[in-house]
Amino acid sequence: MTKQTVHAITCAALAAALAAAGGCAGSRTEGPGAADPGKAVETPVPPAAAEPGPVEPAGAQEEPQPAAAAPAPPAEAPWKEAAAKGMTLSWKVEEGKLLRVKVKAPTTGWVAVGFDPEKGMKGANIVIGYVKDGVAVAEDHFGSGAVAHKADTKAGGTDDVTGVGGSEADGATELSFSIPLDSGDARDKPLVEGSQYKVILAHGAKDKLSLRHSSVAIVQVTL
Repeated sequence: MTKQTVHAITCAALAAALAAAGGCAGSRTEGPGAADPGKAVETPVPPAAAEPGPVEPAGAQEEPQPAAAAPAPPAEAPWKEAAAKGMTLSWKVEEGKLLRVKVKAPTTGWVAVGFDPEKGMKGANIVIGYVKDGVAVAEDHFGSGAVAHKADTKAGGTDDVTGVGGSEADGATELSFSIPLDSGDARDKPLVEGSQYKVILAHGAKDKLSLRHSSVAIVQVTL
């Protein structure tokens, strides 16, 4: 018996037993779930994918914001001025603590200014100095009597004059310096910004500080 004969017999027997459930090689039998030739077969459609939003490139960073502008520095206080007998006093208060002063007089000798005297020179905060060979010198004194003054350092006090400068030209001397409004020195009177004071202006004929003044005047100022 050949292989083809055996195959034919087997297929015939299976066909009878399985009815429409199956078939041999080369034949096709419809079963449950097979497509009905009279009906259209619906193929499920996958849901549409959501459209992707804009994608930021890798490594992208926010643009740096410009730094805030630094606040403008406070306006500098203007100089105030008073004059008498050819002498000029200029002053201004800085930061409520420091009194900057310029005093100018028609001399090539010493010049001086005394703040808040009681009687004559007594009790005054005095700064006296001169300019020699382009170098300015100033000392911190106090009025030790109506017609006398003494260096603070010679009476147990301190010299609190800073920022000394000056010039001498055309027969006139200008001395500039700074003093604290309140130095804490017992030989210096505390001064208050906005208060009114009597001020002595004076100058001498030579640079020697012990020589008597050539001219003196009194002015009223408001710090």
